[in-house]
Amino acid sequence: MTHGDSPPAVQVGWTDSATPKKAYPQDDDTNVPLRTWQDDSGKSHTSRVYATYDLSAYEGKKIYSANVFLQKRSVADCSKRAVEIWRTKPVTSTPTWNRPAAPLAKLGEILTPVQFCPGATITFDVGAAVQDAVAHRQRYITFEIRVPEQHESDASYSRGLHPYRGVQLSTQFNSMPQIDSAHLYNGGLPCTQLKPYPRIGGFARTLQAVGTDVDEYDQGSVTTEVAIWPKANPDARHVYSPWSKKCFFTHDRTAPTVTSSNYPADTTGEWGPAGVPGIFTFSGNRNKDVAGFEYSWSELGAHACSASGDYGQWE
Repeated sequence: MTHGDSPPAVQVGWTDSATPKKAYPQDDDTNVPLRTWQDDSGKSHTSRVYATYDLSAYEGKKIYSANVFLQKRSVADCSKRAVEIWRTKPVTSTPTWNRPAAPLAKLGEILTPVQFCPGATITFDVGAAVQDAVAHRQRYITFEIRVPEQHESDASYSRGLHPYRGVQLSTQFNSMPQIDSAHLYNGGLPCTQLKPYPRIGGFARTLQAVGTDVDEYDQGSVTTEVAIWPKANPDARHVYSPWSKKCFFTHDRTAPTVTSSNYPADTTGEWGPAGVPGIFTFSGNRNKDVAGFEYSWSELGAHACSASGDYGQWE
């Protein structure tokens, strides 16, 4: 199951070409300028927007998608729109015009006129960039939002973003289930990689593991698959993922020979002598690998499943 989230912003702010050594962190009252304009003295200003987000909560999780949303509050000309988004090297404080965050790759652009003006929301797909950052264990990811170079000096392409909803990042993710290696059992016996491996009889096909999932509401739906293969032929296996540690055990599928002096094999369909203790002989047919025998009148019951305790282990 995937889950939606909005990672916390580390910084959102802008730069101004007219004050190239000054950074402008976002506040709750001022539109975030993505534009070129002239002040009262006729001096030209050009602004670019930077936003950084903390991805540390996604370590060990799988990112399915991510989007950056820009909510506009003012538009110079609704018939014109040109906006780019870039991934830059991460910065934790708003950069300046003279010392911008170093660009890494352009992630997308929108060059179409505005449909809903001025309050339209622009969406950029940044899933691949967030996936890459998480895969490389980068705690922060920074985006630069700007008007394309060929239009950046044209004031008619100017925009003002909402002061506290102007730039937002959303993700869809899922935590990967884990296998608790401390609670692995083969036929009720603890998992081991040390010889001599435990010898397992009729319960050899019963493999037990505990799967966990840290995502809320997902724990109850966790299912596990297992793999089993002959040690001499590792390629003869069934698929399982993710892997736990390896476990080894010895299993002999050859049935023993059972004979009885007073309860002979039933050839007539009649029951044996009532009230007479039965005498049965189990033979491994001189196979020196035989370690013992298990028997039951119906099903083998050497181990039982207990629902008590934290893990419902075999007893």
